Amino acid sequence: MSLMSWIALDPPVRVRAFIADQWHEAVADEYETETHELRVRWPPFSLAEDETGRPTGLSDFHEHIVLEPSRYQELPGAPLPRPAS
Repeated sequence: MSLMSWIALDPPVRVRAFIADQWHEAVADEYETETHELRVRWPPFSLAEDETGRPTGLSDFHEHIVLEPSRYQELPGAPLPRPAS
């Protein structure tokens, strides 16, 4: 039995997430290296960023939803980490 290995995404990464039967832009904070699941912030009240690219404002008040790989898409220029094969 293997334990899940969540890694923090620093800075967080924007993705398209399928939540509530629709695609939304969301912010991913963590990535699971074995299952490739993401923890995304929900609801995405605001996607405003500061000068470092970190989300600011109302986006600080959120919960997380875990998404399996079929429920999210990477956005151009915002790749997720991939473990070495």
